[in-house]
Amino acid sequence: MKNNNGLNGPKPAQVMTLPSEMNNHDHEYTQIVIGLNGQAEFDVAGVGNFIGPGQGCVVTASSQHAFGGIGKSDILVLNMPMMSEYDPLVLQKLNELGKKDIYFQLDSQIQQLIAMLVSEIRNSPTDELLSRACNDTVIALLQRHLKSFQALQKDGRLDMDAVDRYIEQHLSHKITVTQLAGSVFLGESQFHMLFKEQTGVTPHQYVLG
Repeated sequence: MKNNNGLNGPKPAQVMTLPSEMNNHDHEYTQIVIGLNGQAEFDVAGVGNFIGPGQGCVVTASSQHAFGGIGKSDILVLNMPMMSEYDPLVLQKLNELGKKDIYFQLDSQIQQLIAMLVSEIRNSPTDELLSRACNDTVIALLQRHLKSFQALQKDGRLDMDAVDRYIEQHLSHKITVTQLAGSVFLGESQFHMLFKEQTGVTPHQYVLG
């Protein structure tokens, strides 16, 4: 997730509300994402999962990743663009974690601490010192307070529950195939083919029904 902060680059820690539309990019620095409320869907280097409160993922430098919120979803993002400012061993461990266990679950102790830090950040969103302190604190504690959880490997089938949720949330507007494909992180042509194969009807016919 990119943040346009002019020449200063991304903040060390920031609270974001995810868009419901799919977003897809990569960046040249490692990033830690932690769910705060609601539910989000992530795909990091082809490995997908849902992230809820207290869950998160490691996005290692230059990893292609897609993400979107299911309804209203807030996340805490820890950005680490200045590698020289961090202990190389910390970055090495985070990168190793990202390769082995992209997704993780936090225990209740660190979740309570993160909730307090997030509250402070929301009250003082422009405080750079606070943002840096939040990043440093969570990174320092992260390795001792997380455990991995099973990633959802893509199996070539559509998540029809996600498609139905998107349709229900946007029935009052015209729904395009591109939007439906984005709701499950697929390109339009691949989505159309899988949808017809799985349901026996076109996406347009399904929405009308």
